Amino acid sequence: MKNTSPVDTNPASPEGETGNLASQAFWERNWTIKKRSGQYNPRNYSHQRYDAFFRRHLQGAAGRTMLEVGCAQSSWLPYFHLTFGCRVAGIDYSPTGCRMARQLLDEAGVPGDVLERDLFADNSDLEGTADFLYSHGFIEHFEDTVGTLIRMQRFMKPGGTILTVVPNFVGWSGRVLRAVNPEVYRMHIILDLQDLERVHRDAGFTTVEAGYFGSIASEVVKYPVPTPFRLRVLRKILKKITKTCWLLFRATGHHPETRRFSPYIAYVGIRTDS
Repeated sequence: MKNTSPVDTNPASPEGETGNLASQAFWERNWTIKKRSGQYNPRNYSHQRYDAFFRRHLQGAAGRTMLEVGCAQSSWLPYFHLTFGCRVAGIDYSPTGCRMARQLLDEAGVPGDVLERDLFADNSDLEGTADFLYSHGFIEHFEDTVGTLIRMQRFMKPGGTILTVVPNFVGWSGRVLRAVNPEVYRMHIILDLQDLERVHRDAGFTTVEAGYFGSIASEVVKYPVPTPFRLRVLRKILKKITKTCWLLFRATGHHPETRRFSPYIAYVGIRTDS
C-alpha cells in the first residue's frame, strides 16, 4: 500500500441515522486544537502496556492487513507496520484527523492508506479486506453499538481478529470527566467489561480476551477548551499522580488492572458469523 490522499467518494451519512453522539464538526474542532501525538515511544509506560497487549495477539501478522477504524492522528498505524510487518490502512471522516494520520505515517517512512470516509457510507471496496480490525475510543460514541460493530465487521475476512479499546468510564476517570466536561461525557455510551463483551457477541464475535486495561492514566479525561485555571491545576495534579504510579509499577513489576482505576477496557475477538 502507498500513502494516498483522502478518498472522498463516499458521502457522510446523516449522523441522526447512526446515533452518532459526537458530530463530525466536534471531531474537526478537536483535532484542530489538539496537539498532535508523536510516534510510539517504547519508554512510555502506557505505550509499553499497549505493546504487551498487541504482542499477545499479533504474532505472525507480517504481510497481513490491519485496518484501523477511526484512525485520526493514529500513532498505531506506523507501529503496527514497524513492529509486526502489517500492511496498514485507516479510515476516518475528519479531514484534519486524516491529515495528521498521514503525517505520522510519512514521518515514520511507513506505506499505508488513510481514507477520508464515513463508516456508514458504502465502502464496498473495503469489504472482506482486513485480517485485523482495530479501533480505539470509537464504538462508544454510537447509540447502536452493536450495529456499529456489525458495520465494521463487513471489512473483515472470515476468521479475522477484532481488537477494540474503549475508555473505562465506569471507573474514576468517568466520574472526573462527568464533573469537568459533562458535554463530552454525554458523547459516550458508558460500557463496562460485561457490556463490551456482550455487544461484540451480539455482533457475531467470539471472545479471545477481554479485560480492564492499563493501570492508571489521566489522558482519558478531556478538559474543556479554553481550560479554566482550576481545571489546569487539577490536570497537572492528575498527571503527577499518574507518572508517580507509573514509576512504582515499573519498579515493582506489578501492573494492576481494575474496574475502578484502569483507564481502558480492551476486547479481542474472532469473526465467527461466516
